[in-house]
Amino acid sequence: MDNTTVTIKDTFGNPAPLGLLGFGLTTVLLNVHNAGLIEMSSMILGMGIFYGGLAQMIAGIMGWKKGNTFATTVMFIGTLRITEALQYIRCSCTSIKRSLQKNSASHWACY
Repeated sequence: MDNTTVTIKDTFGNPAPLGLLGFGLTTVLLNVHNAGLIEMSSMILGMGIFYGGLAQMIAGIMGWKKGNTFATTVMFIGTLRITEALQYIRCSCTSIKRSLQKNSASHWACY
């Protein structure tokens, strides 16, 4: 019986630039919207869900695989971005539905 050892080499790059760029760009876009300079659009929501959310989560998983606890913890802020975007979509739909009703209640509960 021949005893052979198989080693698996990790050839993935550092996931930190992907996660940090996703965090930074999404934060800037959301703060520009919060300052009232631009309206909420599908571009901001798309960045929040996919680049600021999903890409950050993938970077966190890659950091976990490399054994980097800090990167794993920080990059799972992507779940916060996804939640923020989905909350905005829910509130927008709720306020549109309320404004179409005859006895429209204020939609400030979403904000």
